[in-house]
Amino acid sequence: MRTLRNRKGAGMLLLNEKLAKPIPSLMADEVTSASDPMAYVRFFTVRGWSWWLLALDRESLIGLSYVVAPGEAICNGEIGTVDLSELAELEVMRGLGVERDTSFEPSRQSVICGEEVKHAK
Repeated sequence: MRTLRNRKGAGMLLLNEKLAKPIPSLMADEVTSASDPMAYVRFFTVRGWSWWLLALDRESLIGLSYVVAPGEAICNGEIGTVDLSELAELEVMRGLGVERDTSFEPSRQSVICGEEVKHAK
């Protein structure tokens, strides 16, 4: 697996072998049958987009992610595929790209949604 950085390779480390190691493959049973999937890495933009990486094809860098659009509640996101190479090249605003949440700890989707509810009170 190649190392992935934002902004054409000069910016923040988004994903490397060490970060990808615990992430299951796209076709793993734990991913395809999970009702409460585990998120391993969180990416975000200053514009409010968030992606939580659930699974990964290490060769193509296609991932399965839970994505939330700006202004949407965390629990109203959608699960779909994302090309991480394209995500890394995305310029959001004035040279800013997608970033990795370095404080994120792997969590189940229900925990991510629960955290939003907890902070809203």
